[in-house]
Amino acid sequence: MTQSRLVEYFVKRREKIQKAMAKGWRIAKKVEDVIQKNDQLTVSLRVRVFDRELQLFEVEDAYNQSTHDAGDIMRVDLLNRKCQCGQFTARRFPCSHVLAVCKVEKLNHYDYVDPVFSMSQIDKVYAAHWYPMGNELLIPQIDGPTIIPNSSLVRAQGRPKSSRIQNVMDWVESQPTSSQSRCSTCKQIGHNKRTCPMRIRQS
Repeated sequence: MTQSRLVEYFVKRREKIQKAMAKGWRIAKKVEDVIQKNDQLTVSLRVRVFDRELQLFEVEDAYNQSTHDAGDIMRVDLLNRKCQCGQFTARRFPCSHVLAVCKVEKLNHYDYVDPVFSMSQIDKVYAAHWYPMGNELLIPQIDGPTIIPNSSLVRAQGRPKSSRIQNVMDWVESQPTSSQSRCSTCKQIGHNKRTCPMRIRQS
């Protein structure tokens, strides 16, 4: 059952990916959607070229030029695939600042998407070959060692015993509810107002 479900999943996924590639998809759809959202943010960004040879740029948010708040200006290093916002390095595909630089410099932003997100790489994930088992009774027996599980390593029934060192908080939480309750009359822990010794003594 496990093999048949895996075969069905792999076949369907690869067919879906190959159809997407035939339509011209270059990268995964989820990554493409995020890039499209980042592209909408480039409208307010202004790019300054510092060094084309080293591919160093500065990107400023045009809406906040008067305030110059921290974070309004980002340094972009295309050569080393870094942006000061951190998203380009973490996600491995262009942030809005990198997309703004690509537009100004007439660069293809797909060149700055990590190959792991490419459809060709995703297609390789599901390219494994599966072979039908056929009739299980006709499968030849394997003449090899017999693997016997170690019975001493089998986990016993029930919840495993904790090896963590307990503190006062653990001791209090492990006590019955009645021992944690605080009396509203004498303010002592371990009983309530109804069973308070002071109340019983007074009555």
